Amino acid sequence: METHGRTQDKCDYFIQVCDPLAFRSTSDWRDRAIVVERHGHLFRFVHPWDVLASKLQRLEEKDLAAFKIVIEKTGHPTEEEFIRHLQKAVDLYRPKFDEESARGDMLMNTHILWRELWAKEIDVRARIIRIS
Repeated sequence: METHGRTQDKCDYFIQVCDPLAFRSTSDWRDRAIVVERHGHLFRFVHPWDVLASKLQRLEEKDLAAFKIVIEKTGHPTEEEFIRHLQKAVDLYRPKFDEESARGDMLMNTHILWRELWAKEIDVRARIIRIS
């Protein structure tokens, strides 16, 4: 990616290279990913909603901006669509082990996201966790 100037420090829209085992999203994210092989390299392009679900773990300002951009440009996900999507990511809501402390608070971040995007509160346990 560096050779072609497609890294985060060189362009607004970039390709982030990471191990598939390091990507944390819904349990079925691979089913939505587009896989392309070029010149002996395998590229897996993750669906935008799965990227958003992974951003919810950190939820910095740039992550909130990503949610707003995707919704502004596509009209999706709607509140109900994203609830159904997060139900498939229920493992992200499990309590953290000490060595995972760098990951954010999914419950709190989901509350913040709902206030920001849909101007309302959400009962995460009732709408996402218990349903799964």
